[in-house]
Amino acid sequence: DLKFMKSSVINSSWAPPFLHSKWTNIITRMMVDLDHIISGSFAITNDNREVELFGGMEVKFEVSKPVKQVKTSGDWFIAWGNYSRAAVYVFLHWKEEFNSYRTQILSLFAVTSPNSHSSIINLDKGIQAHIGECWNLLLTDQTSFNDLKLYWLNLIGARGQMSNQIHPKSSKKPDYHDNKPCLKWNAGKCPKHVSECRHKHVCANCSKNHCSCDYKLKQGSA
Repeated sequence: DLKFMKSSVINSSWAPPFLHSKWTNIITRMMVDLDHIISGSFAITNDNREVELFGGMEVKFEVSKPVKQVKTSGDWFIAWGNYSRAAVYVFLHWKEEFNSYRTQILSLFAVTSPNSHSSIINLDKGIQAHIGECWNLLLTDQTSFNDLKLYWLNLIGARGQMSNQIHPKSSKKPDYHDNKPCLKWNAGKCPKHVSECRHKHVCANCSKNHCSCDYKLKQGSA
């Protein structure tokens, strides 16, 4: 009896703090959106949305959009901690599985650039969605999620190819310098530093470290 089980969990003094509307997801082994969990951690009002019966019809109230999203490894750690405590309270045998999965995800965060942490967060969402659909899978069955890892984490995956197309790598032109004197510099008009200019900042007449105007002055005074 789902309703009786949920009531027993919620009314227990030993139950950890958790979103009222998400206990059903845990009991029925459905995916729990960590965005809602992290939002609930900072909520100032209670979440009491439930399934209600009206004239024999079951009506599900719309779940509000989360006010905060899991965007960093810290957010994920907090949300996963809250979720796992609630899940293990209902299903004690999940403890080792959840702890092992947490270690695996945190290891991915540790070896990945913070700019790419969103891909790990999306990988976690994909894994949890699979778990919610296939009850014979465990979070620790990593080989079952190789396709998701390829998609989200590998440069040759579809997501990696999309990222390269959206944010192509900038190709810098190789530095090129010639031995010709800079005519603009000789005229006192070159805006570039000697290290940036492709031509040499030397005299156009004698190739020494002065501009041609100084050369002409010396020639005139000779």
